[in-house]
Amino acid sequence: MRCLTIVVLLLLLGSAVRAQEPAKGTEVMPDRFGLRHKPLNFPQRTPKETLNSVIEAISSGQGGYLVAHLMEPDFVSTRIAERARILEPVVEGELVEMRNSQRQKASAFPQSQRLPDDPKAFRDVVLRAAIDRATGLVIADVQGRIANDPESTKLLRRFFREGMFADTETASRATLMDVKDHAVFFKKVGDRWFMENRIADEKPPAP
Repeated sequence: MRCLTIVVLLLLLGSAVRAQEPAKGTEVMPDRFGLRHKPLNFPQRTPKETLNSVIEAISSGQGGYLVAHLMEPDFVSTRIAERARILEPVVEGELVEMRNSQRQKASAFPQSQRLPDDPKAFRDVVLRAAIDRATGLVIADVQGRIANDPESTKLLRRFFREGMFADTETASRATLMDVKDHAVFFKKVGDRWFMENRIADEKPPAP
């Protein structure tokens, strides 16, 4: 059986956001990547519920919501930050060139629209731009992988229908009887369950 490439489901983005009124008593979560938390459409009260929400997000073309609110937040942030660090030199060069152009045509650019001269403020602009670009590139990578591997989503559906969920207070592992070397993992953060980026038990560190 082909490897369950859960990692390819991690970083889709690009669907439209629909506003949703939270259920009474439900914690209102902040937007992430410009996408609003929608607990009525995509509940996360249990690991199995989260898995169903992941499948629904993929099937309905709301991959952005999958990334923003259903996948383990630390992993998503780390992946984007890693790509952003690689892109920083390129982004900085482009912004330096843009700033020089603005200086040469100062009358065409109001002060409020110019890139800052202050080194710290300019550095902040570079970092934000690198993160934005990194997010888009990671999303594009994952979208391509998913398009080329539809079997991953089919296998996730099997885990939802037939999987055995072994839950603890803050972690869960879903397995299938005929799939010995792959599983789907979940982590609880606050009052929500998130899908993790791994398909096998973590090995202890080497002595």
